[in-house]
Amino acid sequence: MDHLDRPRPIVNKNKLITILISIALIISFSIPKAEAQSQGSIQFETVEVNLFPEFNQLSVYVSSDLSLVDNISLPQTLNLQIPAAINDFLVTYLDEDGFYKSPDVTVSRDYRWNYIRFSSPSPTIRVEYNDPNLVQQGNIMAYDFHWASDYPVFHFTVNVFQPAGISQFESNRALEETGIEGSSLQVSTLKQSPLPSEHLFELSFSYIRTGDIIYPNLKVEAGEAITENTPGRVPQPMSLVLWLSSIALSILILVGSYFIWFKRRTSQQQGRMVQGVGIMNPEKLAVFCHECGMRSSPGDSYCSNCGTELRKPTTFIASHH
Repeated sequence: MDHLDRPRPIVNKNKLITILISIALIISFSIPKAEAQSQGSIQFETVEVNLFPEFNQLSVYVSSDLSLVDNISLPQTLNLQIPAAINDFLVTYLDEDGFYKSPDVTVSRDYRWNYIRFSSPSPTIRVEYNDPNLVQQGNIMAYDFHWASDYPVFHFTVNVFQPAGISQFESNRALEETGIEGSSLQVSTLKQSPLPSEHLFELSFSYIRTGDIIYPNLKVEAGEAITENTPGRVPQPMSLVLWLSSIALSILILVGSYFIWFKRRTSQQQGRMVQGVGIMNPEKLAVFCHECGMRSSPGDSYCSNCGTELRKPTTFIASHH
């Protein structure tokens, strides 16, 4: 029997379509599940947020330090959220040498949040930005801070560094009031542990500004006692004057010594040239007879023309100065 005459298998089209749909559903459900499992393994051990109202402008400088749990595998792709009003921000991670480096970041946004996505090879991450949502009504300042995260946080802390020259600081949560040693600044701290994932944390505070100081510089103190051997120490004015005077005196001595040596050397060369004129120029040794004017040869005692005794020339000796 020829192969063209063999019976063809009957294909059930409905069954094939059902199989294809099932495969597509399995793939579509497995990808989000794998991503959810990956995000579920990401946890922050600590998140510490520092808020500086009126730090360098009419805004709130926000600096957040995040630390992943110890047993997490690296690198990790993270998704963080900051308010949509933020246009400029900085995301960095701490490398093995102790320096903060910037990863490649992709950003998407909606009406409320900027969604930041990046890969971090380090468990320590820092996020910094200036939040313009500081509201001013006369001398009353008010601010609302929001934190939203896809990942749980075991230890969450917020520190509010109160500006100088304010009064009646109030917040919607109970804060612990502390101070900075060597400064008049007050710090209001809130600790909340743990903080679940997809939880919106809100902290609102307000105060009355009584002075014109925006934010003063913190007092800078040396880590150890400053001595004369401290590297980079600036000399005292008197020590600097003595040091410069010594250099100027040394230069004068060198210049004077060179001038004396040069003058003495020049005088010696001039003396040797005068004494050696007769040797260098034999014409200067020629003698002429004072009677007849006949020129005699070097070494003659009498004139070869008239026989008159020749007068010997007087030797010139140059004096040394």
